[in-house]
Amino acid sequence: MAWTYSGNPSASSKDAVRFLVGDTQAEAPLAQDEEITWALTENPNIYAAAAQIASSIAIYFATQAQSIKIGPLTEQYTSRAKDYRDLTLTLKTKATERQGLNIYAGGIEDRSPIENLSVGMHDNNGSD
Repeated sequence: MAWTYSGNPSASSKDAVRFLVGDTQAEAPLAQDEEITWALTENPNIYAAAAQIASSIAIYFATQAQSIKIGPLTEQYTSRAKDYRDLTLTLKTKATERQGLNIYAGGIEDRSPIENLSVGMHDNNGSD
């Protein structure tokens, strides 16, 4: 397995995904090149691929011990898992925007033309 990053997200889609999920430090890799390549083939754009990688990273941190203490430092994996879950949602929203899709809440829509039809509907003109 390989881990590479050019430092220029515009150079490749793989580097763009790494940049979006914050996986830019060779000393602490979060995803392998092959995993990112697969995510890019499975998703319509770099934001959707990055969301998939961020979700995978969140799962990794969620399955680790709650925290690890190394000297005076404590690493909270539960906090990192939540951060990556939040990032996943942000990237999914961006992916949807990039695809030009709109998100609608069920049952909520503009009904102004129908409201205009109700004007005078209950007026009694005495001709019953």
